[in-house]
Amino acid sequence: ALAELLHDTDGQVRSTAAHTLEKMGADAVPSLLVQLQNRQASVRELTANVLRQIGPDAKAAVPALSERLGDENAAVRDAAAFALRDIGAKDEATIFALAELLHDTDGQVRSTAALTLNRMGADAVPSLLVQLQYHQASVRELTANVLWQIGLDAKAAVPALSERLGDENAAVRDAAAFALQEIFQQAKAALH
Repeated sequence: ALAELLHDTDGQVRSTAAHTLEKMGADAVPSLLVQLQNRQASVRELTANVLRQIGPDAKAAVPALSERLGDENAAVRDAAAFALRDIGAKDEATIFALAELLHDTDGQVRSTAALTLNRMGADAVPSLLVQLQYHQASVRELTANVLWQIGLDAKAAVPALSERLGDENAAVRDAAAFALQEIFQQAKAALH
């Protein structure tokens, strides 16, 4: 009943309902899962944001949020990616779906996916290696930048990044070089 107020016509009612659901934590998740399927994109987006605020206690929502990464609405995809980041999802299917968002048509969605994958660290590297081979140079560049941000935990990507030093695109070569430099610097610092 309370979760249904997320699609009330009054903004204040929606806001109060969202805040109350956040405070309920894990107890609110089952009713929020229903709202993730709502036909209104604004309700799906708000629901994902509430789950984000609940954080790790909303782990039961990970499969449904992962499904929303393929939503037709960019704001919903973006909110789902942020929610998955703040919940701490690290399952293989979610990581793969997030990595696929690196070539989303919406720049904000791509950026959020990159930030989320960065936070996942070494767990994200296998899916990022796939994206490092993507046909679009901007995706390869963004992927190398995520690996740069992951740093030493991306050491498994060294061979693929080294290969990108010969990429046809200068921005990709540059991003790969920065990623390798960061990985090697962190490795050197760890030895001292």
